[in-house]
Amino acid sequence: MIRTATLALCASLGSTGALHAENAFDLVFRSGTLDGLPQGTELLYEGDGAFDPQADKDWGQVTVDLGPDDSASVVGLSPDASEEPLPLGEFKATVGNPVAMVFLERTVQSIAEATGGSPFYIRNRIRDALGGPGQVEPVTATWDGQPVEATSVALIPFANDAHRDDLGAFADLEIRVVVSEAVPGWYLSIQADAPAAGTEAAYTSSLSLAQVEP
Repeated sequence: MIRTATLALCASLGSTGALHAENAFDLVFRSGTLDGLPQGTELLYEGDGAFDPQADKDWGQVTVDLGPDDSASVVGLSPDASEEPLPLGEFKATVGNPVAMVFLERTVQSIAEATGGSPFYIRNRIRDALGGPGQVEPVTATWDGQPVEATSVALIPFANDAHRDDLGAFADLEIRVVVSEAVPGWYLSIQADAPAAGTEAAYTSSLSLAQVEP
């Protein structure tokens, strides 16, 4: 189940010891990012790429719906709305916006399915990258038609991995998260890219905040 796996990702990070402000984890999984948003708020993220590899479908949108009892429901929607919405997990809104956890776990499953590798191993390498400083830089982004100050966090989890040769195009995977205090829910965009390698096609998957309702 996606919720179990994503919680395992964060739990394993916590087991590495105290994290400091310079860790990528503190930016990517910042707590309190849904504080102040009322019940009934829906964050809509436009998707691109194979967001649900297990079902062999692309998801055009992902929503985070804030419900009663501090709940946050994550749902995937097909590009043409021809399929039933796919529940992706139920989370506590008090912890923070779960969309990054869901996206990273989907990335883990995509890599495991494409390479035949262990999702546990892949998840641990992403965990290690989050536990490091990452590549952090200030950027100017656009939200709601206006420029906003933001921060870009880039992770390259397999850069020095001993099993790079087994990962094909994913050996050079880059995960980039753009966050901003000016953006509801903190995340402006989350993207995973791997360039083409030999006969293997390039991989890309992303979510970008498009709308906030009501």
